[in-house]
Amino acid sequence: METIILAGGLGTRLRHLLPNTPKVMAPVNGKPFLFYVLSFLKNSGVNRVVLSVGYLSEQISEHFGDSFEGMVLEYSREEAPLLTGGAIKKSLELCREESVFVFNGDTFLGVDMQKMMGAFTREGYQSMIAVRKMTNFDRYGTVTLEGNRIINFKEKEFQNVGLINAGVYLIKREFLKKAPEVFSYEKFLTENINSISIGAWETDGYFIDIGIEEDYNRIQIEYKSMENKNE
Repeated sequence: METIILAGGLGTRLRHLLPNTPKVMAPVNGKPFLFYVLSFLKNSGVNRVVLSVGYLSEQISEHFGDSFEGMVLEYSREEAPLLTGGAIKKSLELCREESVFVFNGDTFLGVDMQKMMGAFTREGYQSMIAVRKMTNFDRYGTVTLEGNRIINFKEKEFQNVGLINAGVYLIKREFLKKAPEVFSYEKFLTENINSISIGAWETDGYFIDIGIEEDYNRIQIEYKSMENKNE
């Protein structure tokens, strides 16, 4: 399997804690957050990763180099911000497989990648999103399903319970060939929802987004607890 990791974020909400540090390099118990994402991908059977980088990208490439535990790493560098869609489109030029995963580098999601790929291939979707049920939240937009197909995206607002976009996508390699060079992938899906087939893969796996200080602090405690249990 092949995966793109979006690792070019500016990390503005964490900059007061981590000046001059890409968000994916935020230390979690002595290791960059990206280390945990790459470890998960390796253990899930991924053999090749394209890292979409921009802000302070040399810190990422100098730390990880061109491989991670036998998994090939390549870098797609943004000279100017391309937004999520543009970053994915540019990274796809380095991909080789017909279907490619996309992970957000500042989010961890425990998803069964093999099963998600099986459903994506079997159902013939053009894109698929991993979704997760959340309760009492206002940070995330939600999706509406008809069976396993996404038929609507809702803006962020407080929800007692809902299915969120958990930051993992599957797409066909040729899917964005005619898309513009700079665009938001999320907005692209929303605007074209009636003309493209978007599947949902629901997971209840561990999920955390380190984009805000509260969750960045929380992950330090949770990951330390998990490491202690594994010792």
